[in-house]
Amino acid sequence: MLFSVRRDTTRNAPRVYRKTRKRPKVEMQPKLRGVRFILRTRVAGAGPFGKPRSVKGLGVVPRSKAKAVNVPTYPIVTIPMAANRGGRSTQKCIFLNWPKLGVSHSNSPVESSDGIKECPPMTTLAVETHDLMSELCRHFGQVSGWDMHFTPAKRSPEEIRQELENRAGCCWISEISDGCRVAGFLHLETPDDAPGRYATLGQESPRGDFVEATMLAEVLARFLDRLAQTTTQLKQRNHDVATLLELGLAAPGQDNLAFGLTQLLQAAAHLTGSWSAAFFLLDPATERLRLRAVYRLSRDDVPLPFRELRSGSLDLAALADQPVIVTAAAAGGHPLLPSTIKSAMCAAVQSETAPFGVLWVYDRRGKEYTQRDIHVLQSIAAQVAAVLERSALLRGSEASDRIHRDLQAASDTQPDSTLHDLPHDSRYELAGRCTSRYELGGDLCEAFALSGDRTAIFVGDASGNSIPAAMIMSAVRGAIRTQAIDEPTMTESGATELVSRLNRALCGITCSHQFMSLCYGIFDAAKRTFAYSNAGHPVPLLIRNGQIHMLESHGLLLGVVPDAQYQSGVVQLSPGDLLLLYSDGITEALSSTHELFKWEGIYDTARELRHESAAKVLDAIWNRVEKHQGGAGGDDRTLLVLKVR
Repeated sequence: MLFSVRRDTTRNAPRVYRKTRKRPKVEMQPKLRGVRFILRTRVAGAGPFGKPRSVKGLGVVPRSKAKAVNVPTYPIVTIPMAANRGGRSTQKCIFLNWPKLGVSHSNSPVESSDGIKECPPMTTLAVETHDLMSELCRHFGQVSGWDMHFTPAKRSPEEIRQELENRAGCCWISEISDGCRVAGFLHLETPDDAPGRYATLGQESPRGDFVEATMLAEVLARFLDRLAQTTTQLKQRNHDVATLLELGLAAPGQDNLAFGLTQLLQAAAHLTGSWSAAFFLLDPATERLRLRAVYRLSRDDVPLPFRELRSGSLDLAALADQPVIVTAAAAGGHPLLPSTIKSAMCAAVQSETAPFGVLWVYDRRGKEYTQRDIHVLQSIAAQVAAVLERSALLRGSEASDRIHRDLQAASDTQPDSTLHDLPHDSRYELAGRCTSRYELGGDLCEAFALSGDRTAIFVGDASGNSIPAAMIMSAVRGAIRTQAIDEPTMTESGATELVSRLNRALCGITCSHQFMSLCYGIFDAAKRTFAYSNAGHPVPLLIRNGQIHMLESHGLLLGVVPDAQYQSGVVQLSPGDLLLLYSDGITEALSSTHELFKWEGIYDTARELRHESAAKVLDAIWNRVEKHQGGAGGDDRTLLVLKVR
């Protein structure tokens, strides 16, 4: 025997079920059409509000005796409608039970074909929303007259659902979920004392129509579902941002590169919902990728730990374009996937100036990566690039500090800017100064006493600046010192022989682009003569009675032609004469208007102060050069002044 259900339109009237032989149907208002119902008819012996009653012509027996008299239970009749909430297949059903009128709405995820089970109960969300649910239920009861309650999912959702479906007073159930985890259940209760309660007060019961109440409850349930989803997404994004922020703050302060990379790989796997991660470092010299760090994988599990950046390769595509996603039907179904991995994603690790490599994340479940996962992986890849860049800068800084210390130590072996160890004699005055643009320089300025009344003087300038120039200058300086010690009785003609030897030696130990100018002379205080040989150096200036005399040059630069021939010259000096030797850093000093200081600047200053001491002449010329340059940096500078008394 089949039944149809007709709704009594009288307000608050109990539903009446009539015997009929028509096909099963549900008569309802138009706005309820499309809802999927499961109509279940059972034999029982109680009315809608829990009071025992009998329906004429139905042959009803009490619930307790239903099985004893073998009363048949009629099959379920389904009125279909597709329903999908939260991206999951759901079962929406209304149980119309007699004697208790009941409705059950379920929103539990169905187990998928790949065996993924439903998510565990969302106890945290249930606790956080308990106060909100209590307030909503209270207001719902005031508006509709139906008692609504919320049961948080503090235990298995299936147990709670089964318990509510079997509860006598429960007539409607809705599962509240964020799309993955269950927060709890909303359910309507039918108070047994409702008619008597309002009759005692002399008021009409405010309870609205059951269908209207369930419609309102359904809207509320959908709203709470959406609220739970939004809350979960917001918490997830806040967690992602907080994690990325912590990484951004911690990564720059991490000195251990291996530990920092491991932390970033772990964060990449967790934030993208992946199982493992790996980082491949780019070698710019060979254009190959080398496996540098892994998380949750052994290095042997990662295929192709050394990868060529060929045209069409996925790593090259990630470096050149955008993140690459790889999926396979079976684990290890792609040449770049480990044997237990079904899906992977790759992003470029690069700074604003250069690429560092690629970052891979792997998943064993065949995960479908979203745009959010891509953004998260790109953010972590940027953090990896920052760590690598900082590590390179730190290593460069350490190397720079070491080089600076070495240069400082080397510069201590060079003469001070103002020469203090010059020979002292009552028959002449010597003053000299030599400065370098960098820690080391190529200018040479020294004077030391030979045997008898003779003094060796040499001024030179090596090509280039800093270390290369200083190496050439140091070699020449050491050779001159050695030659002077071995031949203390050098004559005036010895200057030519010394310059020739230096030229041959320098040609043998230097490259073709390395050379040096040198003016070497011997001053005999007893004879007041200056014998010299000039190898391509700026000509010395002799100022006598306010007039200038230039001492000619005698040969090529040292280190250019091995068999170059050099000559020498001798100048007779007189009391009051000024002899000035200098490097091109003095004459080629530029002003702000790009004018050279030239030898004229030296002559003008020395002529004005020719009656002063050698030290005062030196200071005056030096100060005028610095004033001419306006404090701007220039080349190495050398100046030596000899005044005959």
